[in-house]
Order: sequence, then structure tokens, then C-alpha cells
Amino acid sequence: MNTSGQWVAMLTEDEDDYLFWQYGFKAWAAHFRLEWFATGNAFFERQALQQNRPGALLLNGLIPLSEEPNWLAKILKHVCCQGLNVIILADLFPDDQRQMYMSLGAVECMILPTTQRELEQAVRKIIAYTNSNLTELE
Repeated sequence: MNTSGQWVAMLTEDEDDYLFWQYGFKAWAAHFRLEWFATGNAFFERQALQQNRPGALLLNGLIPLSEEPNWLAKILKHVCCQGLNVIILADLFPDDQRQMYMSLGAVECMILPTTQRELEQAVRKIIAYTNSNLTELE
């Protein structure tokens, strides 16, 4: 596995969702790799072995709804994720839920795209977050 270069991590149990997003990254952000993790532990194990961090972490329904605040706080406090752009993906976000995620440190709560146009817009927005984070680190 190539561990160099720019990449984005996606945590989701749904391989079809990953394949949909992978298409988007290949089409509109070919200079980024999208890597799939079916569990949070798989992501943390990978990060322990890797030098370069992802530019963003996409969380898509991997965590039970009632436990999302605790998991998000745990992820953002983990040494490998400090300063990481965490983007929560879901079918919808009630205002109170969106505010909670943002107050915990997520940079975005993004509605899951359902069309190619929406996917393109989402990928471009994620890459913009990633590029702004890289500029801050330089």
C-alpha cells in the first residue's frame, strides 16, 4: 500500500458508499487517495504505523447515533487526529445535532450526496478543507 502522498480517510461500514466516494475522488481529486476503514480501530491502527496523516476524516454512519458525541470527542482527542478536518456525513442533520458536532470540533456536517453533481461539489469542498489545513501546517 502506498503510504505517501495526500489522502483522505473514510470510516464507513458500507462498501458501496466508499465505492461511490472513491469514484468522486478519482474524477475530481485524482491527486488524493481515498482510503476506506470499516472500523474506528482499523483507522487508529493504521495511523499508529503511518507517517503522513490524512487531510480529512469522513465519518459516515459508523457509530450508533446515541454514541456519536462520545466517539467524535474521542477521535478529536486522539494524538493522530489532533487538528484533523473531521467531516460528519449523514442523510440529514437537525440543527441541534449539527451545532453539537461543530461544537465538538467537526469542521463540517455534510449531507450525503445522491447525484454525480452533488458528489462533485462534496469532493471539491472536502479538498478545499484539506488544502487549507495543509497551508496552515506549512
